Amino acid sequence: MFRDFKATIVALTILSSPLSYAGGAMENNSRSTDDSTSAIYIGLSVGSVKTSDGYRERLANDSDYNGFTYDGADSSSLQGLLVGINTNYLSAYGLVLGGEFYLENRDVNFKELDRLNGTPNALFETATKSKYSASLSARLGYPITSSILIYTSLGRTVSDMERIYYNVASSATDVRSDTLYGWTKAFGMEYKMSNSMSARIEHSKTNYHDDYYTASVYSGLIQKAVNVQDESLKFSLIFGF
Repeated sequence: MFRDFKATIVALTILSSPLSYAGGAMENNSRSTDDSTSAIYIGLSVGSVKTSDGYRERLANDSDYNGFTYDGADSSSLQGLLVGINTNYLSAYGLVLGGEFYLENRDVNFKELDRLNGTPNALFETATKSKYSASLSARLGYPITSSILIYTSLGRTVSDMERIYYNVASSATDVRSDTLYGWTKAFGMEYKMSNSMSARIEHSKTNYHDDYYTASVYSGLIQKAVNVQDESLKFSLIFGF
């Protein structure tokens, strides 16, 4: 599932050669190079994630998604592992440029009833589950003091998604496992507690691509997933090397 991120370790190794985290940038904010945080770091994260999606359905011979619709959402705790690097490429401008790989475990699980013209239809149900996601992001930060860094990031995210379709009338079930891709935007703040340890708070939002599927339990219906999103708030403890 995470094949798109196999090059992560190679990329981090290549980037690691020119580094010191804010070595130059922090000098502009009264932090010396000797006192800078290490360039390569790992971290552990905990927090909460909310996943939501919506579906629109149409007949195979129809071009408009104006039949059944359903929407759902669920929140779950999350645990994450991150590996990152900070470079001095933009230190002349007082900025910190870096990259980060993040792997997340969660337990999202919610059910939805189909709606026909807004009215719930108990004959059809859909369950959505998600256990893992991974992202690779570029990060740009600005040290507002010698101990506080604010930052924003943009990256590509991949997430597993399992959908179980129920036709209650016929007791038929169709299980589909899929991998969704999307873009993640985040902003956060880090506080340096020591030369090798920092604490971070971050808010992020991921918008996934629309997804199309014809489920065997829905005869003649084609489904379009829309507005599939993750939104999370997490706290991390960062260890530098």
